Amino acid sequence: MPRPHRIEFPGAFYHVFSRGNNKQKIFQDTQDYNVYLDRIKRYDNRYNFVLYAYVLMSNHIHFAIETKEVPLSKIMQGIQQSYVQYVHKKYDSVGHLYQGPYGAVLYEKEEFVLKLVQYIHRNPIEAHMVERPEHYPWSSHGAYLNIAACSFLNKKTVLEMFSSNETKAIQMFNEFVVLGPQSSEQLNFDEVKDRQIIGSKKFMEKVKIKIDDKPAVAETGIIMDFSKERRITLLEILKIVSKQTKVSSDSILSQSRLREISEARRIFVFVAAKEAGYRLVEISRHIKQGDSSITRMIHKIESELKYDLILSEKLGKISQVVKARPRS
Repeated sequence: MPRPHRIEFPGAFYHVFSRGNNKQKIFQDTQDYNVYLDRIKRYDNRYNFVLYAYVLMSNHIHFAIETKEVPLSKIMQGIQQSYVQYVHKKYDSVGHLYQGPYGAVLYEKEEFVLKLVQYIHRNPIEAHMVERPEHYPWSSHGAYLNIAACSFLNKKTVLEMFSSNETKAIQMFNEFVVLGPQSSEQLNFDEVKDRQIIGSKKFMEKVKIKIDDKPAVAETGIIMDFSKERRITLLEILKIVSKQTKVSSDSILSQSRLREISEARRIFVFVAAKEAGYRLVEISRHIKQGDSSITRMIHKIESELKYDLILSEKLGKISQVVKARPRS
């Protein structure tokens, strides 16, 4: 089953993130960082989006971005692909620079923009690279403090949430970021990257109305799968695969290379990724295998399905059970 279409409409607000392939570096030197920022500026001029925050780490990036008329997919395609072309030309390289497609979670802006900007600007602190956010040169925090220029950044919306007085607002904003999340209710943005949308029930209803006139999106059923709690869990998928293949869950999660165990493991990975839409990083954490191993398992199943009728029938039965499983 193909990955669900991204939820896109004018005025959508996203947390966008992307990692280097196999956790490799996206940026090797100062020029690389500057070129990527230039690409953001170029496509902002072309597509007129609203960027509230960014951070460029050596092997991953984060944006807080709001679209207007041009959808996020087109914006990110322009930024990401043009930077890849630059990298391949500069380093005479080939192959994938990024770890699959970029990730994007749709958020209720009014509720989460401030928390998301804080999270993005604190990335270098949490990575123990700097003690204060303004000491890291490749984030938008310096622009918020007026110690760096960034023509494509919209900081007014965030600063006005603190004070109508710019000087006071900047001071309060800086303290807010430095202090970090203080409430146990603070959303952990890392833990919800597998969702497509985060917000109140009222927000969910508004989004549904916005995309109801787009059958290609609505037919994916994403409205029914917004909540992680309503999604079949990896543990449930594992139990289903175990029962259908007659291979124990512990064996599937083991490092055994026995043929029947390896096949059951590949089936579990394939169903989790293709039927349930889990990201490779989630599956790799669950079975303690690297992302590259997960990818190979999926490709092997896809190849085997072309000629292995027994496997095809087995996988079909498992998929039916997974789809029919009541959501909690």
